[in-house]
Amino acid sequence: METVLVLGHRQPDTDSIASVIGYAAFLNQAEPGRYRAARCGDLAPETTFALETFGLDPPALVESVVPRVADLPISRISVTQDVSVADIAALMEAHDIRNVPVTDGQGRLVGMAGEHGLARCYVRLKRSGDRTLAPLPPEALARILSARVLVAAAGTHGGRVSVALDAPEKAPE
Repeated sequence: METVLVLGHRQPDTDSIASVIGYAAFLNQAEPGRYRAARCGDLAPETTFALETFGLDPPALVESVVPRVADLPISRISVTQDVSVADIAALMEAHDIRNVPVTDGQGRLVGMAGEHGLARCYVRLKRSGDRTLAPLPPEALARILSARVLVAAAGTHGGRVSVALDAPEKAPE
């Protein structure tokens, strides 16, 4: 059974510390030993006094709650840097995954593609402007644009893409 930390806010005052201790105790009634009170900052002198007065141990200190790669639910599926954003989104949809590791040519992790990052790529308030198109094979570009290649060209293509709408209020979200 995995231990679950019950946390308050970053600069815990006495009521925050009392709340995590009480809530962890309440949750442990249903699943004994699973929940553990924790805190994200130093104890104030009055909190230390209250804990000592009632004979309670201070909650465990958690140095940081910033997520790390090790904390993410990562699939064994990965992509290399040359895979298009559209193909990554399709892969995530097909496998119902939220994060995809991005590796270099030697299989070393160089980054992560996640739902949040993809959403930021696709959802913009800006309705016009230039975008840089990374070099990619014509078949990939055709797939992204839902197009058909009429005359195949050798190699990859890159450049700038301009998008302009004469009625931005009619643009799809």
